[in-house]
Amino acid sequence: MAAAALYTLAPFEKLQDAGFTQPQAHAILNAALETHNTAELATKDDLEKLEIRLDSKIDNVRLATKGDLEKLEIRLDSKIDKVRTDLEHTIKEVCTGLSHRIDNLHKDFCHLASTLGSRLTIRLGAIVVSTATFLPYLTKFLHLPLP
Repeated sequence: MAAAALYTLAPFEKLQDAGFTQPQAHAILNAALETHNTAELATKDDLEKLEIRLDSKIDNVRLATKGDLEKLEIRLDSKIDKVRTDLEHTIKEVCTGLSHRIDNLHKDFCHLASTLGSRLTIRLGAIVVSTATFLPYLTKFLHLPLP
C-alpha cells in the first residue's frame, strides 16, 4: 500500500495544482485506485501460461482436423473407386450392346444386299429374255437386218 501512496502522490498534487480541492483530488484518486485494484490485470506469466494452453488446444484441433481430413479422404477415395468401377462396368455394357447392334446391322445389310442382288439378277434376266424374245419381231417391224 505504501507503493500505492507514493504512486498516487504526484497525481494528487497535479489535481490540486489544477484547482481541485484536497477532498476532490482525494476522491478522484481513491476511485481510480479502487478501479485499478479491482481490475483483473494479466501478468506476463499469466499470458505465457495462456499462450501455452492455447498452443496446446490449437495443436489438438490441428491433429483432430488432420485426422478428420484423412478419414474424409479415405471415404472419398472409396466412393471415387466405386464410381469408377460402376462407370467401367456401364461402359463395357454399352460397348457390348453397341457391338451386338452393329453385328445385327451388318447381318441385316448383308441379307438385304443379297436379296437385292437376287432381285436384280432376276430382273436383268427378265429383261434379257424379253429383249431376246422381242428383238426379232422388232427388227421385222422396223425392217432392220438382224445382227
